[in-house]
Amino acid sequence: MCSIVLSASSLAFPSSSEHLFGRRAPLVAEVGVGSGGFIANLAKRRPDVNILGIDRAPQSIARSYRRLLHDDIRNARLFKGDAEWFVRNVIPAGGLDRVYVNFPDPWPRKKHHERRLLQASFLRLLASRLAADGDVLVTTDHEEYFQFVLHSAEEAACYHVVSPDPTPEVLETKWARKADVHYHAVLSPSDEVADVHANVEVTDTMYHAVVGGSLPDFAPFERRTITYRDGVVVLMDAYRPLSGTGVVFLVHVEEKGLTQEVLVEVREGKEGFVVALRRFGEPLHTRGLRAAVRVITEWLVEQGMDIIHRKY
Repeated sequence: MCSIVLSASSLAFPSSSEHLFGRRAPLVAEVGVGSGGFIANLAKRRPDVNILGIDRAPQSIARSYRRLLHDDIRNARLFKGDAEWFVRNVIPAGGLDRVYVNFPDPWPRKKHHERRLLQASFLRLLASRLAADGDVLVTTDHEEYFQFVLHSAEEAACYHVVSPDPTPEVLETKWARKADVHYHAVLSPSDEVADVHANVEVTDTMYHAVVGGSLPDFAPFERRTITYRDGVVVLMDAYRPLSGTGVVFLVHVEEKGLTQEVLVEVREGKEGFVVALRRFGEPLHTRGLRAAVRVITEWLVEQGMDIIHRKY
């Protein structure tokens, strides 16, 4: 059985429903899983489909994981991360049969509207990944947000929109039971859907550098933020290992919807000190990680070390 929680490094780009689940079946996604009640109930109701839950909040993924594990549900998977990044870079064109968005945060204050999920750009992206007979089901109890969604769909210019009563499975959710009113829309792709390309390049390249000289003193270490072409690299902290000679950097990397925290190690080698990603977790080898290795190497050069060799 495949793991319930998908790791970024285990993904193919793009990934078919069969690759994600180990079996061929229609793919249904919920964006924003909350406590996992909806995805668990839908998985039990529809054992014939593969169900994917996406959420940025670790606590939502944890609660959903426990629920799926407790109920021994085998046709659901979870991904912790940005939905826009996952849909754009992992889901192939025509790979989604249905997308549920249940009671998303309406971000009611006007200055926060840019944080709303269902912007026109995201709806265009979803349309490019939907099957010809696929759809997006949106349900909310917030009338102003519902009107915003309808406006976004009109701006996206690639949907037919109807507003029927909510489907039975949606009405079983915690938020639906609490709500006094339900606003529901079904967005079906039209013939004017444009392709939306992936924007994160993943490679098997092991970025590294070799530097010569003496390691500088790292205490106290000052946090550094460096902007590069595709995003931001933040050197959070530096640690001396308990054994051996070298240093380990905690690095935060942001790039086009993807956020990763990784360890970059500077360790003693045959020719000098090797600067490379440490084997910890399962990070994606992207331009952001290349930038992290480059930033640390350049910082060491600023401290008086010399580049002997580099691959980044």
